[in-house]
Amino acid sequence: MKQLVIFCLVSLFVFASCETTNIVYDDAIPIEEMASFQISTSLKVNTFNSKEVNWTGAGGRKIFIPSGEHRLTVGLSNYKQGRYTYSGGNLGFIYDFKPGHLYYITITKVVNLHEITIRITDRADNSSVDIDLGTGLN
Repeated sequence: MKQLVIFCLVSLFVFASCETTNIVYDDAIPIEEMASFQISTSLKVNTFNSKEVNWTGAGGRKIFIPSGEHRLTVGLSNYKQGRYTYSGGNLGFIYDFKPGHLYYITITKVVNLHEITIRITDRADNSSVDIDLGTGLN
């Protein structure tokens, strides 16, 4: 019986520590007026509108931001491609996020830390756009 109780407590602790915590950039704005996005686990958002952040795709968390046009800079975090692993980079892009929409940001191509392509998929209508980073807003 004692072992069963210990097993249950350890299991509960493990499951609780894996819980996803969403990020809300500005809690003064109602959630329904915000846009949200998820990013792939190998991608990291470094800045949001020139303010330093540390948003990763770990745990499938959603990141809620005010809707509208925003500038984000992203980098790679342990991205594996063949025998190479990439980490680092700081490449910028501007995107217009619509209120109430959920976006998913993934990596589609990596040439090096200074040339990557991301795909932003709008889950509301399943549309997507590929953005080549490293050729413009660095």
